[in-house]
Amino acid sequence: PLFEGLARLLGAATGETFSEKSLIDAADRIYTLEKAFNSRQGITSAHDSIPLNPDRLTPEEMERERTIHRDLLYRYYTRQGQDTRTGIPTRERMRELGLAMEGECLHDEGPYPEWTGPALRPLDSYPRGGNRS
Repeated sequence: PLFEGLARLLGAATGETFSEKSLIDAADRIYTLEKAFNSRQGITSAHDSIPLNPDRLTPEEMERERTIHRDLLYRYYTRQGQDTRTGIPTRERMRELGLAMEGECLHDEGPYPEWTGPALRPLDSYPRGGNRS
């Protein structure tokens, strides 16, 4: 229902015809293209992680959380049409979304170097010691 309302609003604002499906497809293309760009910059599944707070979890709990996260990430990559090992969008998925040329470039020009830029999250967002509510 959300995209249905957005499609009507966008249609009213532009005079063009949009559907819920056309907006969902556009969002999929944008997300996949962004993921492909990030992959070329060296950002892969190794960077798709959640920060864990060692002050609140035992080592066993942290390992259990990591296992759950890996399983969810595998299922997410599968659903999104991404390689389950690297997190990079597959050629097939990019072709399905009308991004065949971009998919060929992504896969033919690799492998890409590991990300060496700044931290992917603001440094102050990582867990620190102390109590939190």
